[in-house]
Amino acid sequence: MAFFDALNDIAKSIGDLANEAIGSNKLYSRISETEKAINDLMYQIGGHYYEKYQRGESVDEEVHSMMEEIDQYSDDLKELKQQLKIDQDEEDDGLCPACGWRNDPGTRFCQECGNPLDQAQPGTCPSCGEVVAEGVKFCGSCGEKL
Repeated sequence: MAFFDALNDIAKSIGDLANEAIGSNKLYSRISETEKAINDLMYQIGGHYYEKYQRGESVDEEVHSMMEEIDQYSDDLKELKQQLKIDQDEEDDGLCPACGWRNDPGTRFCQECGNPLDQAQPGTCPSCGEVVAEGVKFCGSCGEKL
C-alpha cells in the first residue's frame, strides 16, 4: 500500500509541475503579446512623425535628423534595388523559369530541377538542338522526350 501512496505522491508532484509550466508558458505568451503591442504603437508613432516631416511640418531637431537619416537610407535602398534589377536583367539567361534557381552562364538545363533553360526553337530538340519533324514525340538524335 505504501508503494501506491508513493506513486500517487509522485504523480501529483508531476501534475503540479506540469501546471506550473503551463502557467509559465501562458505568462511568456502574454509578455510577448504585450511587447508586440508596444512595438506596434512605437511603429505607428514613428510613422506619424515621419508623415509630419514629409509634409514639412515642424518636428523636434533630434527627430528631424533621424528623418533625414531615413531619407538617406531610402535613397540608398532605391539605388541598391536599381542595381539589383540591372544585375538580374544581365543574368536572366541563367535563371530557371520553373524553380528560380540561378544557374551558371551557358548551362542548358537547371542544375536544381533539370528544367530546360534555353527555350528551344519550334522544330528543334530542347536537349541537343537537333531539328525534329513536327508531331514527333522523341528526338531521333538523343532520344529526349519532346
